[in-house]
Amino acid sequence: TQVISEVSNNLLKKFGLTEVEVFEFIRDSFRRYMVAQLTEETFLIASELRQQYYFSYFDSTVVASALVNQCQVLYSEDMQHGLVIRQNLQILNPFVSTDNQSTPSKFAGPNQ
Repeated sequence: TQVISEVSNNLLKKFGLTEVEVFEFIRDSFRRYMVAQLTEETFLIASELRQQYYFSYFDSTVVASALVNQCQVLYSEDMQHGLVIRQNLQILNPFVSTDNQSTPSKFAGPNQ
């Protein structure tokens, strides 16, 4: 839910989408993807992650949610590319090329 919230905010503020378009994005996201709810466990793990990795509050909730839901990969352009959290979750920047980590690569969405 944290990611949907952040994306929705950016769609409104940075990209100028209408509220109707954001409504459609939210509805489509819940229909297409497993959307994890934030639980007490998620918040407690997020607190531990902030202490250990110095993540921001919101980044820590996203990482904690990925851990709770047993994800193996988390795609983020804001966190350290290649970082492995608790030996279970690897953070990858989808815009980093494997040949040259400073060159953006093409990123295909789920329908491409």
